Amino acid sequence: MQRILCLHGFTQNAEFLSATSKVFQQTIKPLAELVFLDAPHRIEASADPRNQGEARAWWRSVEDGAKYVGYENSLELVRDTLQTKGPFHGILGFSQGACFTSLLIKDIQKNPLTNADLRYVITCGGFKSRCPDLVTEPASLKIPSLHLLGQRDKIMRHERSQLLADCFVEPKVVMHPGGHACQGMNPPSRNVWISSDSTSEPPVVS
Repeated sequence: MQRILCLHGFTQNAEFLSATSKVFQQTIKPLAELVFLDAPHRIEASADPRNQGEARAWWRSVEDGAKYVGYENSLELVRDTLQTKGPFHGILGFSQGACFTSLLIKDIQKNPLTNADLRYVITCGGFKSRCPDLVTEPASLKIPSLHLLGQRDKIMRHERSQLLADCFVEPKVVMHPGGHACQGMNPPSRNVWISSDSTSEPPVVS
C-alpha cells in the first residue's frame, strides 16, 4: 500500500486536517495510507471552532507576502520526515500546505533527497507563492500532480488555485462543487490516476 504525507493549512494542525477530510480519506483508503504531519510553527488560535488543537503554520507571511518567515524550518522538517519516516509515495497539501508542497518539490528538484520514493502530489484549495524569493515558474515542477479546486471556495477562489496547478507539468485538475476543503474524487478518477502514477518510476528523485 502507498503512503501519502499530508500537510495541513494555515492555523490548522495534523489532527484537524485528519478530522475534516474523512470523505477524502474514505475515497483514498483502498489505495493509500495517509500520514498527517504538524507544521513546526505555533501561531495565534484558529478562528475555526472545529479546531480544538494548537494552531500551526508552515510560515508566517509578512510585508504583504514579500517574506515567508519560518519557511526554511518547515522545509527542513518535511525533508527530514520524507527521508527518515518514509517511504512516502505522494504528498497531499491543503491550502497553505498545498503552496508549501509546490515549494518543496521545487527544492527537491534542486537538492534531491537521498532516500525517498516520491511519485506524485495532490493539492486541495492551494495557491501559488507570492514571495519574490520563492517564485515558482509555470510548468517548472516535473512530477505528476492532481489539483482539487472548489467551485464554491470563498477562501481560495479556484482561479487562484489554477495558478498553482499551472506551475506543474501537465497537471490534472478536478473541479468539485464544494468549498475550501479536501473533497473526495469519484472512485474511477481516483483509481485511474493514483494507480497509474503509483507504478511509475519516481520522477523527482531516484
